[in-house]
Amino acid sequence: MYEYDYDVYGNMTQITDPLDRETDFTFNAQNQQLTRTLPVTGDEQSWYDDEDRQYRSEDFEGNVMDRLFTDEGLLDELQYFNSSADPDVDTPDETVSYTYDDQYRKTSMTDDRGTTYYTYDDDGRITRISSPEGILNYEYDDLTGLKTRVTTGDPSDVENDFRYTYDSLNRLKTVEVHERNDSALSTPEVTTYSYDAVGNLVRTDLANGLITTYEYDDLYRLDVLTHYEPDSTPNDLSDNDKLASYDYTVRADGKRTAATETRWDNGTPLVDAFSWTYDDLGRLITEVFDSHDNALDFEANYTYDLVGNRLKKTVDQDLDLDIDETYTYTYNDSDQLLTETKVVGNVDDGTNLETDDTTTTYSYTNTLQTGKEVKATYANTVLTDTSFDYNLQGRLETVTIDTYTSGSISGQEITTFEYDDRGIRVSAHHAVDSDYDSNLEVDETTTYLNDPMNHTGYSQVIEEVTVDNLNSQAETERVIYTLGLDVLQQVKYDSANPTGLNSIMLHDGHGSVRMLTNMLAAVTVVNSIPQIFTYDAYGIAIGFNEATAVTSMLYSGEQFDTRIQQQYLRARYYNADTGGFNRLDPFFGNLRDPQSLHKYLYTHGDPVNGIDPTGMFSLTNFLITTSLISGLASILIPAVGNAYNHSVSTLNNAEQNGIITSVFKGTVTRDQISRAWKGFRDGAMAGYLNLLDTFTFRSIDNLHEARDFYWNHTGLNNSWLGTATNSLAWISTISGYAAAAVWTWNAAGGGTMDLALSRSGKPFFLHVKYGANGQWQHAVATSESGFGALGRMQIYNTWTPSSGLITGIPVLFPQSVIVGGESGFAFSCVTAAARAFFRGWGF
Repeated sequence: MYEYDYDVYGNMTQITDPLDRETDFTFNAQNQQLTRTLPVTGDEQSWYDDEDRQYRSEDFEGNVMDRLFTDEGLLDELQYFNSSADPDVDTPDETVSYTYDDQYRKTSMTDDRGTTYYTYDDDGRITRISSPEGILNYEYDDLTGLKTRVTTGDPSDVENDFRYTYDSLNRLKTVEVHERNDSALSTPEVTTYSYDAVGNLVRTDLANGLITTYEYDDLYRLDVLTHYEPDSTPNDLSDNDKLASYDYTVRADGKRTAATETRWDNGTPLVDAFSWTYDDLGRLITEVFDSHDNALDFEANYTYDLVGNRLKKTVDQDLDLDIDETYTYTYNDSDQLLTETKVVGNVDDGTNLETDDTTTTYSYTNTLQTGKEVKATYANTVLTDTSFDYNLQGRLETVTIDTYTSGSISGQEITTFEYDDRGIRVSAHHAVDSDYDSNLEVDETTTYLNDPMNHTGYSQVIEEVTVDNLNSQAETERVIYTLGLDVLQQVKYDSANPTGLNSIMLHDGHGSVRMLTNMLAAVTVVNSIPQIFTYDAYGIAIGFNEATAVTSMLYSGEQFDTRIQQQYLRARYYNADTGGFNRLDPFFGNLRDPQSLHKYLYTHGDPVNGIDPTGMFSLTNFLITTSLISGLASILIPAVGNAYNHSVSTLNNAEQNGIITSVFKGTVTRDQISRAWKGFRDGAMAGYLNLLDTFTFRSIDNLHEARDFYWNHTGLNNSWLGTATNSLAWISTISGYAAAAVWTWNAAGGGTMDLALSRSGKPFFLHVKYGANGQWQHAVATSESGFGALGRMQIYNTWTPSSGLITGIPVLFPQSVIVGGESGFAFSCVTAAARAFFRGWGF
């Protein structure tokens, strides 16, 4: 049982978990969180100015971040100080600075890497991002505002050219590649999406002719995903050969209990079967894999403590009821993994230790995992010793892996990462001294050009370039990705493939890449190794080695880093072997789902039904089902992901915790919501302005889970998404304004938006109308009484700047759907209502 204590003002002051461990919070007179103290790893602190803005924060490691603001209240500079510095006296160790135009749009960001520039069109949409890693250019449809083209390089002579079209409901229809690696394609490579009447994605025609179909049960949960080979009649699949299929069994609560996976090899079906069982808290306790290749069969069983720590894992590798491997784990009171003991065969009695038995010990500096030592238990000798160092933002910076032979270091690998101001990885330097003689065999740098505004909803690498530092930085590899609702395709250029190895990715219902196929629609084979991938529930490779995969896009469709043997999930790195992350979760958690309060656990112990693309919170029973539903894959996920990235990426743990606490209380500070506006504004300019205009939602449990995971708001009616009225609600502020709105649209694309704004405690109201295809028509101001007569919105409270709080933000609208706020509460960035707002008022 979790217990929560509050002060007289409703501030949550303590959380006590089922193991009787306490997390404490303190607040000032303005109900702003000052500290959070964890059981073992110390505390983090926040300071606020007279404008109720958090101007200073100190993380658990003692590093300090100062915020400097412009006269308009925009973020001017971030200053970072190490734990030994005095921020009132010393010069910052790192500085990030921003500039803005007269419309408060960010025009540049300067950090240690250099300066990134942002350019906008007349409607405030980003048209160019020029960073040290490269140039991204965006074009939009003049009428709908939808993103129609992404190019890289100098706009006058682009190197890569991707184009997008949409159906009549503004759902992504085609992804077209017109130019790649500075070479125009004679025929564009086209991926086409098709949808059913209620918006489910039912078919994807891939660029090499392969066809993917999706079948759903009566609750619109994915039932069968099939990859068909092409033939001369693509509209008739009855006689098409199949390449692979994934057939899922789902229990009443939506959890998958089984999967039958079939792959056809020259017409011969090869069948694999997974089955999964869960405990009463929804955590995976048994996974059974019965493969067509008996050598790959296994049964894995897991046990956990009350808060989700994995205590034990046993593996029967050939389904003969004998335990082949046993793993036991210990933790400290902050749920940090301390030891992992592997025993081969039956549990040892202490005298018959196996030579393959290992003991792994982990070390930490407060909340950061800083060491990992693997010893041979039998010989008590070190096998590998890994150290992890972090930058002042808490991102993994350097990984040093020392390999030992006979007690001495015999080899060393060092990987150093660099990130942008949002915490997204932009480069990796990898050095290998295989015999530890100070002469490097490998010294290479990989640069990642990230597209933050793609249709997946998360920043994705669009191009990566590797150079050999031992050979005058000569380029050795270039990989170019095609981005649609997923990462669709990669083309790798290297010495073995000077014209490019073109690979189309085939996914399963978990979003994992399961095959690479060539442009002849056959499985890609490299060095006699078919590019076919299978994973256990947590992402451990089954029957293949990640080092032989020609793509890094693997489990859950995310990048696996073979240099450090962990998966990169943006905010954090994930270790599939232990099912945990390398550092404290930046996301505070959801009090309605206590499993989310665990700071290191992956997907709450349910990796079958969950993924974590941000590295901050699990999308359980949500993305797995709805990533295959067009409106949620191309609309909800991109909008939320983009707005979340913009509004949260620069926040530290104390701020995020304070935000969530404020939302639970129903109060949000002026500073929080003004910075939420920045996230809203940036998100709105990210190319998702009107993807939601004409989409009709169904009221389904997965959407309510989306609300819980993304907004963690307790006051919304369960009919917040309905079919009777297409509507959306949001709030935001800028320069002293607070705003709330309800947007209602019709199937023809027209609609109205009712907007309530408050400045200095004096509310005024606005009625906005626009017609078919989202064309803005007019905006009419009205009084409070006149606005009420419209019958659109009930105003419960307005902003009182003197108190610095927005209390009881008006969210209880008829057909309420979503509210805006700080930590990703900027969902309306996808609506044409936002566009009407910007056009009507010049924001």
